Amino acid sequence: MGDVETGFSKNGFPQYDAPLPAALGELEEVASNVSGGRGDTLYRCPACDGYFHHELDYEFIVPGTEDSETLRRISNDEAAVLRTKIGGGS
Repeated sequence: MGDVETGFSKNGFPQYDAPLPAALGELEEVASNVSGGRGDTLYRCPACDGYFHHELDYEFIVPGTEDSETLRRISNDEAAVLRTKIGGGS
């Protein structure tokens, strides 16, 4: 996985889907504030102990939705700030 990965899906048009790498499934969730298809999640990699910020957004467009997401490697300091911001404690 690189330092920044992006994903996209368009409901009803799978030919446009560009999912995030499958390695996302190996990360452990630390804190999240995702609601209504939008929000932020902080993940930690158990293999390297690094942190990742997952941003999810969607837009409703007839005839469906367009979902975009970004997974970005962040520093320990950035992870501490994000954890506090999204309600994961200190």
